[in-house]
Amino acid sequence: KSKISMNTLFGDMAERLAAFNPEEEALLSAKRNRLKIIRLNRDDQMFEQGIDARGDKIGRGYYKKPTQDYKEAVGQRYDHITLRDTQAFHKSMDVRFSKTEFEITADDRKESDLPGGADVFLTDIYGEDILGLTKENLSFLKEEHIQPDMTRKLRDQLLGAKTK
Repeated sequence: KSKISMNTLFGDMAERLAAFNPEEEALLSAKRNRLKIIRLNRDDQMFEQGIDARGDKIGRGYYKKPTQDYKEAVGQRYDHITLRDTQAFHKSMDVRFSKTEFEITADDRKESDLPGGADVFLTDIYGEDILGLTKENLSFLKEEHIQPDMTRKLRDQLLGAKTK
């Protein structure tokens, strides 16, 4: 009888598995989903729901009457605060990555409405949490994008396939 070692059959697979770095792969997947992260913050949370990363309404949750009238006249959403008046803030949104995390950033400077007045910052008015994802959107990102991406990468690595 000839004995065949499991190490002979699966040793290279074990080496490939040991080389898989979940933190690195999660970060790479998040980078590939950069635009999705921005859309979740900007479009889903701010524009559709008017909420921040904690799930709280932005500001008091509604515009003052003159602003509502103006936004209605120009065809903009006015049922809750969207922070999309000129679109400059929304267009400036980006995602900054470090080795272990990501952060949503934006140019939140707003020119003063008063002649000669000092510029203001949206994060000073509405809080730092206007930039960030809710628990629900983080779960959605993880379950619908990051985990499937990582599963594909792990499978390909185990099988020795070349991945993108």
